[in-house]
Parts: sequence; C-alpha cells; structure tokens
Amino acid sequence: MNGYEYRCVVTDACGTVVDSSAATLTVDQPSITTASPLPSGTQNVAYSQSLASSGGSGSGYTYTKISGTLPTGITLSSGGAFSGTPTVPGTYNFTVQVQDSNGCTNSTAFSLVINCNVTISITPTSLTTTVASSYSQQLSASSGQSPYTYAVLTGTLPAGLSLSSGGLISGTPTSDATANFTVQAIDANGCPGTQAYSVTPACPTITVSGTPPAGTAGTAYSSTTFTASGANGSYTYSKTSGTLPTGLALSSGGVLSGTPTATGTFNFTVTATDTSDARAARPLLLRLAARRLLYHRRVCQSKRSTWATAQPLPLAAERGRAPSRTLEHCRRVSLLPQMDCSPAHRPWRAIIRYDHSDRYKRLHWQHGLQRCS
Repeated sequence: MNGYEYRCVVTDACGTVVDSSAATLTVDQPSITTASPLPSGTQNVAYSQSLASSGGSGSGYTYTKISGTLPTGITLSSGGAFSGTPTVPGTYNFTVQVQDSNGCTNSTAFSLVINCNVTISITPTSLTTTVASSYSQQLSASSGQSPYTYAVLTGTLPAGLSLSSGGLISGTPTSDATANFTVQAIDANGCPGTQAYSVTPACPTITVSGTPPAGTAGTAYSSTTFTASGANGSYTYSKTSGTLPTGLALSSGGVLSGTPTATGTFNFTVTATDTSDARAARPLLLRLAARRLLYHRRVCQSKRSTWATAQPLPLAAERGRAPSRTLEHCRRVSLLPQMDCSPAHRPWRAIIRYDHSDRYKRLHWQHGLQRCS
C-alpha cells in the first residue's frame, strides 16, 4: 500500500475560497504473499504450486511471468498456479506480476530448483595399469544429458597418471603403490554421477639374461655381464640370495668379476631392479674347479728295481726350474720306455704335468728327460 498527500480547496460560486486543508490518500496495492524460493521440484516428476496474494481490490488477481525463465515443462496460469513436469534440472529465476481487479499491479522475484532424477553411471568400473608402460583409458558416462565434465572428486590417481575434463586417464605409471580415488561426471544439466576406483599398477615383466661360465680357483674369472629387458630399461643388479665364491663380486651394473679363491658349486640369485622398483630374479649356478698343479716325478733306478716319487712342485718348478723340496715317498714303477737305461745315463729325472685329482696320471711331458746331476 502506498500513501499520497493532497490538498482539498473549496470555493463558492464567486470563486471565494471557502476551505483549504491537507489530506492523505492511501492506495492499497496487491502483493504476492507466497515466499521465494518456491518448493523445489524433481526432474521428470509432476510439479504443482499455487501463488497467493493480498491487498489491492482483494479479488480478481491475475498473474503473469514478466521476466526470467520457468523450468522446462512448467507453466504459470493466470490464476497463479505452477504446474507441469519439469524435464531439465537446475535453478531457475523469474519474476511474477500480480494485478488486481482495479488494474493495480505489483511484482515479486522467485527462485525454483528442479533436482536431478537420473543415475549417471561411469564406465569402465575398474582400471588395470602396468608400471613404466604408457596408459590411456577413456571414461564414459551415461543416463544424463551430454556433454559430461569429469574430475577427481576424492583421492589421488596413481603416480604418473592424470584425468582430463573430457574423461581421458593417461600417462605412464611410475609406482606400484595402490591408489584409491573417485571420479565424478557432471552432465549438461548439472546432474552428477560418481565411480570409485582402486588401482594397483602391476609390476612389468622383466627378463634377466646371462649365464656365468665355469671358472678355476686362483685364476682371474672371465667376467660375465648380466642384462635385463622390459620395464623402463634402466636397471641395477644385486645378489639377493645365495653366496658368491670368495673373490668374486657383482657390480650394480651387472658385471660378475674377480679372482675366485675357493672351489665348488655355488648357487646364488641375481636380481635386476628398475627405477620404478619393478624387479626380476634369476637363479644361477657357478662351478669352480681346482687349479691344475705340476708334480715332480723322479725315476730312481738301481740294479734291482726302479722307483718313482711324486710331489707338488713349488712355483719355481712351474717356471721350469728344478724343485728344491725333499721328495716324500716312492712308488715302484716300470722304467719309462723313452728313458735310456744304459749305465752311462743313470739315473734320469722326468718333469711331468699331473692332474690334481689323479696325481699319478701322466698327461704329457713338460721338459722331457733330463740327466740328474
């Protein structure tokens, strides 16, 4: 209602002012009493809400939307009733004017929310990745109004991966740590849908190659280099079980080298690990034989018998010089056919190479026969 001040002047027939006084005239305008926001509606569910007014003439109210937009599927009757089935969720703002029977008007701004009534699903529902392998997976949402916008709602993607607003998960995983996260897709109407994921990138398949050859104790080992393939191509090597022969070592670059000092069969495992901590192991076996030694065999001849003695030669003998140690024992043997047994050439000495496992088995002559001094 609005108040207007006016002055009333009374004059007679001769134009004489009889009375003059001020007065106030109040005009009662109509107004909508229904408050904003209006009760919310639900997508694809019938909606009904009526407006109420007071003031003005007190009757004959008519209503008109004069600005803004009503939800799709909803109409406003002249009697002030909203009705229909909204099909598009969202928040709608509009202004309604009421007019009474005297033609007086007033307007009120309203807000009406239409809630989503769809279940948006996201596929695939599970993801499988491999460390150090390029990954690309397009997510797809349905049941809403396209286009959709995607984002990580909670949690974190696996290290090395990212999600675009278009729903593409891509990158190269760098860790096999489990990642738990939830992706949200919002359709064109603002309706959301979510999908939870738990992803543990698998370790890549790594192949370790290399077989150590047999070696000999006391002799520099012919170095062996182990190699690996798969994963990200950058590896470090280590012995993860078993025992290496004393004197041999495995470098982080995969080289087995050194001079072994023990004999026997050695079982150990070499493991290759890449920068993402993916690893593969290779069980190995290495045999080390004893070093062949030189033995001194002396043939001693007397008138009635022939004797032979054998013992390991010191280093001097290996260099072709005669041994200086005392012979420890003798064995009765036949005279060697190559020896000259005439009295003028007795006794004779032969330096012969023998195998360590069979000290009396002749392999070959080293220096042939030499006259004993």
